[in-house]
Amino acid sequence: MIYGNILGSVALYSVGPFLMQSHSAFRVAPFVGLSYVASLMWLAAAGILARKVSTIPEPATAAPRDTQWQLKLAMVVVLAFPLLAAWAVFFSAAPAPVRRFRLVVTLVASFIVSATVFLRQQLVHRERTSLVRKLSSSLENVRRLQTKVVQSERLASLGQLAAGAAHEINNPLTAILGYTDLLLTDQDPSARTRSLAEKIQEQARRTKSLVNNLLSFARQASSEQQLLDVQAVLNSALQLRKLELREKNIRLELEQPSVLPAVRGDPNQLLQVFVHLISNAIDAMESFGTGVILIRAESENGSVVFELSDTGAGMKDPDGVFDPFYTTKPVGKGAGLGLSICYGIVQDHGGSISGFNRPEGGCTFRVELPAVLASLPRSSVAPLAVHGHSTGSTSS
Repeated sequence: MIYGNILGSVALYSVGPFLMQSHSAFRVAPFVGLSYVASLMWLAAAGILARKVSTIPEPATAAPRDTQWQLKLAMVVVLAFPLLAAWAVFFSAAPAPVRRFRLVVTLVASFIVSATVFLRQQLVHRERTSLVRKLSSSLENVRRLQTKVVQSERLASLGQLAAGAAHEINNPLTAILGYTDLLLTDQDPSARTRSLAEKIQEQARRTKSLVNNLLSFARQASSEQQLLDVQAVLNSALQLRKLELREKNIRLELEQPSVLPAVRGDPNQLLQVFVHLISNAIDAMESFGTGVILIRAESENGSVVFELSDTGAGMKDPDGVFDPFYTTKPVGKGAGLGLSICYGIVQDHGGSISGFNRPEGGCTFRVELPAVLASLPRSSVAPLAVHGHSTGSTSS
């Protein structure tokens, strides 16, 4: 309102020179003086009104405001320039140099305003293009997340089926172990009978261990952190991936001390982390047809450190591998959420996880978990031995 009054008074003040130029000064002199007096009174009234204006912001109205009025005003100004140029050339009674000067000023101003409008439109177009791209990326992430949710529901159902099947398998395994114990406690078993019973007992216990690992992996329970032997969790993850290691001719090298400090965490979540890191290493060496996975475990500065290295092609973007939906795998091989989930699990356990490329080739993932130095695991787990012609292990 204040600026509108000031603009009106200035416009009324400008009427005087216009009348003096276009008409006889004697005839229009009273009107010119009247316009000057009226404009000054209007300007004084604007000052009086300005003192009564409240500085408290007006409440927001529900009606949408036009945010493009500057652009519309600029368009009106651009369209007015040809009219000003036509008036300066054809209708003005000023001398030729004055009309030429007005024409030049009009053309220069027209160019400047047109260039400003063009630049603004380019900036707006660039900003809107960026917003459209971000929106498209967000929609794609939402679609992928929806697909991941559907897959998670299917995996949850599959986990329930696997848990039920594992419970059913455990029952005959328990019976087999009982019968082998009876054979071994027989008063006078033959050497062949004892040897066969020991082999049956060994394979039955191995099968029971695999079934228990499947039960732990398929269990859907809330995160309950407890003191645990993280070496046993790592060995369980290796047991789950042992068959795939054999089939793909991948050698496993495991270096770990006999005993590591205990850590506080959820065994099922840490099992998920180890299984995913091992699966990633296997996928990274799939195109080579062979490779080596080296796992080192040690105690370092009050933490239990695990380093899992492979001899694959390495990572294209080590800094972005933990971002959600980041993946270099082909369609159908993953949604890019595995490492981000592992990152969240390790962070929840108070640890850290990082990945980097090795100079000699391949990459290494390093997992650090805070150790509970006052406690040791109840029982140490012997280093895993992977048998077969295509795999091998070394431990220290």
